[in-house]
Amino acid sequence: MADPSFDVVSKVDRQEVDNALNQASKELSTRFDFRGVGASIAWSGDHAIDIRANSEERAKAVLDVFKEKLVKRGVSLKAVDPGDPNHGIDLQQLASKYVRSYANYKSDKKSAGSLDIQKIPGVNHPVFKDKPINHDPREVFL
Repeated sequence: MADPSFDVVSKVDRQEVDNALNQASKELSTRFDFRGVGASIAWSGDHAIDIRANSEERAKAVLDVFKEKLVKRGVSLKAVDPGDPNHGIDLQQLASKYVRSYANYKSDKKSAGSLDIQKIPGVNHPVFKDKPINHDPREVFL
């Protein structure tokens, strides 16, 4: 006698996820606490969603809004995997690599007698005075 068996199929209704994403996007555009923070949510390919904000705290708040909309539309949160916010990039290692590269560049220019060494603005640079450190002066907020 054969043993009974069954197959488990786990599918997420893309239309419901799309509706939840659109609802979350509309809520982000109308909520006061998301104004001026560059918060957005959009599809990134067929199976990924891109959440952007100017701070990790705001990005987590966007994710919470999206999860809330998914629950209201009956989509299981087991399908949501927030992933790594750094996308697997070791920022310390990357920064130290660029620091070493710049130090080598600067020492080469000094030894060659060239005075056209590039200047890198730091946190205490006049461009950054009285502004949050993670603010980029080239960004324009609408």
